[in-house]
Amino acid sequence: MIRKEFIKLLDRYLAGNASEKEKELLTKIYQELEDRNIVDNEQLADIDLLETEVLNKLKRSLKEPEGFSVKQDGHILNPFRKKAWPLIAASFLIAFVITCSYWLYQRNPDDLITEVAKRDPQNFITCVNQTKSDKKIILSDGSYIILGQGGKIGYSRTFSTSKREIYLIGSGFFQVTKDHTKPFLVYTERLVTKVLGTSFLVNNAHNDTSATVTVKTGKVSVFKKSNFVTQNEAPDLNDGVIITPNQLVALDKQQQLIKKITKNPDILQKNKANYFDFDATSAALVFKKLEQAYGIKIIYDSEKLRTCSVTAHMGNETFDKKLMLICSAIDAHYEASNGDIIITSNGCN
Repeated sequence: MIRKEFIKLLDRYLAGNASEKEKELLTKIYQELEDRNIVDNEQLADIDLLETEVLNKLKRSLKEPEGFSVKQDGHILNPFRKKAWPLIAASFLIAFVITCSYWLYQRNPDDLITEVAKRDPQNFITCVNQTKSDKKIILSDGSYIILGQGGKIGYSRTFSTSKREIYLIGSGFFQVTKDHTKPFLVYTERLVTKVLGTSFLVNNAHNDTSATVTVKTGKVSVFKKSNFVTQNEAPDLNDGVIITPNQLVALDKQQQLIKKITKNPDILQKNKANYFDFDATSAALVFKKLEQAYGIKIIYDSEKLRTCSVTAHMGNETFDKKLMLICSAIDAHYEASNGDIIITSNGCN
C-alpha cells in the first residue's frame, strides 16, 4: 500500500465507507501509536520536518484532545472525528511509513526480492545461479559479485542516489567500488552487511542455522537483521559489529553476533613478505610486526614482557603456528577473543 492509497483509506473511513477489516487496521495502527509510543524522536529522523512538528502537536494533545471520546482508563475510543482529521492523517502517515519500513527489513530475502521486484519491475533484476560453478555478476557502479552455486540475488539495474541495496540467498563474494556517499547494503535472512568500498564474503544459506560475514579487504559493519533500522543506512561505519581483514562475524545458536579471527589468517597484501627474522628482538616489537602483517590486534601487558626477547626465523608457518613459537620462546600463552589475540605471561627472567 502506498501513501496515496493510504490517504484514500482514511477518506473512506471518514465518509463511513470503510470495511470492517479497514476499520480494524486503522484502529490497530492508532493504538500502536498511542499505547506503544511506536514513533519516537530517533525514528523521525528521516521524515519531513513539517510532519514531525504536526505529530509532536498530536502527541501533546493525546492526553484528552478536544472533541475525542475517552474511556475511563484514558484510552481514546473514537480518534477519527472530522475536527482532528489533519493531525490524525499526519500521524497515521508517519506510523504507516515506519511500520512498513520495519516490516520490510524483517522479511526473509526471498520475500524481499519478490516484493521489491513488484515495486520496480523495470529496474529490478533477479538472478539465480543454476550452474555447477560460481557466477560473476557486474553491477552498474562497477562492483561485482561472485554468486555461489544455487545462490540467488536481487538488485537494481541502476542504484538510487542514497544507497546501493542487494538481497542475497546463499553465499556471495562482493568486491565493492568505493563510494563514501552511498553505502552498499547486503540483506540476508538474518544479517545486514554495510560497506562503503571493500571486499567480503557473505554466507547465509536459506534455512541454514549458520550465518557469517568474512572480510578480505577494508572494513565492514554487520547487524542482526532484527536490529537494523533506517538510521543504520547512514554513509559511515560507526555502528554495528565492525570487522576488518582476517576477521569474521558469526551468528551463534543464541542468535548473537560473535566476532572471530578467520581459521587461517592471510598476510595482508600490503605486507606480502611472509618471512620474519628476529634476533634477540623485544617481544613488544615482535608482536607489533605480527600485528601489522596480519591486521589482527594483539593485546599484552607491556610491563610484564619488558625484558622478553625472541630469536627466530619464520616463513610459511600459519598465523597460529607463529604465535605458538613466539609464546613458547617467552613462556607465554595466547587465546583469541572477540577478533583479537590476548597474550598472557608472567614475564621473563
